[in-house]
Amino acid sequence: MSELKFQCGKCGQRLSATIDEIGLAANCPTCGATLIIPARTTVLQASVGSPPVSVAEPTELHPVSPKLAAAIAATKAFGLTYRDPDWVDEKGEEHTVKAIDGFFTELYRLTDLLHSMEGTGEITRLPDADELQAVRVLLFEAVLHDKWSGNEAELKWFILQGAPGIRPLGEPPDTA
Repeated sequence: MSELKFQCGKCGQRLSATIDEIGLAANCPTCGATLIIPARTTVLQASVGSPPVSVAEPTELHPVSPKLAAAIAATKAFGLTYRDPDWVDEKGEEHTVKAIDGFFTELYRLTDLLHSMEGTGEITRLPDADELQAVRVLLFEAVLHDKWSGNEAELKWFILQGAPGIRPLGEPPDTA
């Protein structure tokens, strides 16, 4: 397995991770900063005879709180890709954590709504795993990027966009 070498953005400690760990949260063993393992790096030659070291680009590697690291790890467990929203610098980490927590709250509503829609015949079946993941991605992006109004009609739209195969026969796709 390939190993990625990078430096802590806070103290400069040289660190390493596997390619499979890109995007995961880790703690620097020297200063304790919680970091996101970088995907993009710049290779620097430290000195003659020294192995090259990859220094993470500032937009990729920045210390994050343990609370945000846990929230990001939870989204990754759902197979979702976390990217800092446009507003992360102005609204801060706490807002990001609240947005991610809000997403997980909405997943309960999503499950209840899917079963209700199946019971009333609005959909012919529950979405399969891939369809459900597509719905989750749409919802996650909307919640994380402050584009989620929180109403049931919008949630139904995400369901039918992410899983168009569950519509009743003869119902045309929504083009809105």
